[in-house]
Amino acid sequence: MRRVALQEKATLNPEETVKLYDFSRRKFYRLLQQKNLPFVLMYNKRKLVDRREFDEYLRLRPELKESLRNGEPPYKPKSTTQ
Repeated sequence: MRRVALQEKATLNPEETVKLYDFSRRKFYRLLQQKNLPFVLMYNKRKLVDRREFDEYLRLRPELKESLRNGEPPYKPKSTTQ
């Protein structure tokens, strides 16, 4: 059985959403804590993201999409070359 690519899925779990949109995990989970988000579907106690609704939500809030992105790390990694 073939696995469905993330780009083709209609519903995503939070980890898949973070990976697909290249969001900061911490910032995205903070967003999911808000109440009454139109793109959140509940399956028992699990939260799923309706991709079409989420894309529309981001389209109407371009600043949100940018604020959820992964940024530069707060520190520079040490160089291994000397």
